[in-house]
Amino acid sequence: IEAFIQTHGFPVFFKPNEAGSSKGITKVTCVEEIASALKEAFTYCSAVLLQKNIAGVEIGCGILGNDSLTVGACDAISLVDGFFDFEEKYQLISAKITVPAPLPETIETKVKEQAQLLYRSLGLKGLAR
Repeated sequence: IEAFIQTHGFPVFFKPNEAGSSKGITKVTCVEEIASALKEAFTYCSAVLLQKNIAGVEIGCGILGNDSLTVGACDAISLVDGFFDFEEKYQLISAKITVPAPLPETIETKVKEQAQLLYRSLGLKGLAR
């Protein structure tokens, strides 16, 4: 964790690997918040992911399957404030979701390819976004 933060700085997102629906995600902005973020994430599973903050519009796509994968259209999520946590995902307080995302076809293809690689690398099953 210390090396990750030294490399990427704050904020850092602590995410349970297996929770789904953005449950258990904490945006950490200082060292003092790490312990509670880990406690929250470990409430949902035994593996925690760290993600550096990237400013901008979030692009994603749904993936369905196990051996054979079906990849949905890319979406674009933009927020006025905060991050796309459980509450924002289901109440859309300041979020706007655009489907399909306004992307060039070459970029959409890359997003879908990278999403599938990540899905496989993390050992995901069933459904993920």
